[in-house]
This record gives sequence, structure tokens and C-alpha cells, in this order.
Amino acid sequence: MHSLLQLKTRVYSKLSADTALISLLGGQHIFDTDQPDAKLPYIAYGKQESETANQLDADLYEHLLELKVVSKADSALTCHNILSRLEVIFDEQFAANDLGGNFKLLLMQVQKVQISQVDFNYVKGLLQLRILVEQVAI
Repeated sequence: MHSLLQLKTRVYSKLSADTALISLLGGQHIFDTDQPDAKLPYIAYGKQESETANQLDADLYEHLLELKVVSKADSALTCHNILSRLEVIFDEQFAANDLGGNFKLLLMQVQKVQISQVDFNYVKGLLQLRILVEQVAI
């Protein structure tokens, strides 16, 4: 879908440049998909949905993007701290011109945050974002 690639690229760029987040992760552990053999903790993209939301003269695209945080069960606080840092990044560090090209970021809103213990070994966190993007003429 239009703008999803630019959006994912920009999200990755922002996350990988955030020194506080990289410190919490213990390195650059940000992946496009789950990595069962990766060093914990890590972040991976989860479900991604896109739909066109045309309004009047504007070409709008609405995206739902999930980021998963996986950590050891004995470090649930680490998972919580990573999710908290992600909330700060998405609340404070994105601007309308961040996507580049002919896309303008209109809204980036945290929809849902949850943490669950999967089993005795793993804790998984989930952060779901709602993102509205406008395609503008160049």
C-alpha cells in the first residue's frame, strides 16, 4: 500500500537512532519479523494493515502497525521499559515531513500497549500504532 514502505523505513530509522532504546535492547535488535534465535530483548514488526481513506480532495492512507517486544520472563521490567520508550518516541519524535517523498504524516497515535507472559521463559509486549498519511502533490 502507498506510503507503508516509507513509513516502515522511517520507523526503523527513528528506532535505531534512539540511543536510550538501543541501550535498553542491549544493541541494535530491531527486526522486520520475529527472530526466534535472536538475542533478547528484541523488537519485531507485527501485524501491518493499510487502507485507503480518501476524503474530498485528499488521498489519505490509514495504517495500523504493530511492534512486538520479546524479552526473557525474568526481565519483564525491561519489556515494560522498552514499551515506555517506544511510546515516547512515537509521541515526541515524528513530524509531518518525516516520511519524505510526497507523503505527509498527519497522525501517529498509540492505540494499544500490552504485556503478557507467554510461558516461563518469555514475556511479549505489543504496541499498536494508528497512522494517517496524506499523499501530496510534488
